[in-house]
Amino acid sequence: MNLFTWVLLIAAVLALLYLVFLAFVYASIQAEASCQTCKTDVHLERASRPGMVKQYAGFLPLKRYRCRRCLKTFYVKRGTTVDLRPDSLDPEKA
Repeated sequence: MNLFTWVLLIAAVLALLYLVFLAFVYASIQAEASCQTCKTDVHLERASRPGMVKQYAGFLPLKRYRCRRCLKTFYVKRGTTVDLRPDSLDPEKA
């Protein structure tokens, strides 16, 4: 195998790894901002995206959230509205 073949092989493996990475990110995208484990939206907080996601998938319009109850993290599409205040602190619902 010559050098050109090795370069193509390495490029193909890197492209496959990138696609697996994007599939992992897409798998954790949810349509609504509520924890699927706890079935609640009261305990949500914004979380920063990992550096790898910022660098390689920064073009995706996603926000990352963490459930304070079960510590599960997930992504929500950027257009989704989320009320991060618990119901007990919301004066409109009191």
